[in-house]
This record gives sequence, structure tokens and C-alpha cells, in this order.
Amino acid sequence: LNAFDCAYIFASTEKIHFVPGQFFRLKKIGDNDKNTRAFSAASAPDSSHITFLMKNIPTGIISGFLNTAPKGTEIEASEPLGKFLLAPQDEHHVYIATGTGLAPIMSFLESSPASGAQLLFGVHDEEHLLWRDKLPSNAYITVSHPSNTWTGLQGRVTDHLDTVTKKIEHTGFYVCGNPEMVIEVRKKLLEKGVSPHDIHFEIY
Repeated sequence: LNAFDCAYIFASTEKIHFVPGQFFRLKKIGDNDKNTRAFSAASAPDSSHITFLMKNIPTGIISGFLNTAPKGTEIEASEPLGKFLLAPQDEHHVYIATGTGLAPIMSFLESSPASGAQLLFGVHDEEHLLWRDKLPSNAYITVSHPSNTWTGLQGRVTDHLDTVTKKIEHTGFYVCGNPEMVIEVRKKLLEKGVSPHDIHFEIY
């Protein structure tokens, strides 16, 4: 994807069932459980393929292993876990993500491509951009440290919450990224009148 992040696609002989937003604990075949790492599915469920988005960390137990593993390498996965799920009462969805926090958001988007959901996605610089060809055409993308050639939004996602909070009634807000971003976004959404019950988050 870029110099900092990788997407790995795994195939199964059977359809892989999970709920969009859930994660799996992955480990090397035969390794012990203390070496498992959690990764959210970044693709739609009920397919024979599943995608995981990971930071490219050479020393990472899973990401470092996969970075040098040959095509066809198998990996062991747990059952799907997690409660970062779309609430049934939502009439509208707003997704706010930074970096690899985009992973579960992509699962939401690919599961309901015609939902009309809004996405606000932030990265540090253009070199950290992910899946621009797969993001919705109406997505807001902001870069906090842009180059002179960047013509899109600038700043952090917290600088652009007004773009996705014009309608807050019957709207679920789903936030995923680093702890500082999630805490700050939640605080600002509450200040804008969003009910705490309508703010859902996952920290990466």
C-alpha cells in the first residue's frame, strides 16, 4: 500500500463468517498464544478471502513475519471477536479514522457500499495515504503534515468534524485510530451535542 503499511489477503476453503467491525487474533502456525496479535478484518464478511491491514513493523511478531513470508504462507486465526459493531438503530453512519484504524471502517464500507455513509480519514502525510482508489468518492481526506503539492484538506481529523456533523440525529459515529485521536474526537462530538450512546470507538 505504501512504505509504512501493508494489506495481506488470506484465502480459506470455506466462507469466513464474521460481523463487520470484528477482529481476529492471529499467530504463526503452532506458536503459543502469548504471541498472538489482534487485527480487524478490512474486508466484507462471508467471502472465501479476508484482508488485514497492518503497519509495516519489521520487528513485529506478525507484521514482521508476514513482511518476509512467501506467498501461500498459512496463519492461524481465532474466532471473530470484538463489539465495534454497527448499531441497529442508526439511520446514518459517520466513520472517522486515522492510519490503520481504517481497517474496520473498510469492512463497514465494503459490506454496505451503497449506504451513503460519510468518511473522515486522516493521515500524517501523503506517503501514509491508504486505498484512495477504494475510498468513497465523498470521503473527506485530511493530511496533518502536507507537502506543498497537496491540494486537499489539511490538519487533523479534529479540525474537520464540522464536515461530518451537520446531521447528528439518528446518526452513529464510529471512531477508530490512536488513543489521543479517539479521546479528542469523542470529546468534541459530545460538545457538538452528539449523544454518548451514538459514539462508538476502537483504539489502535
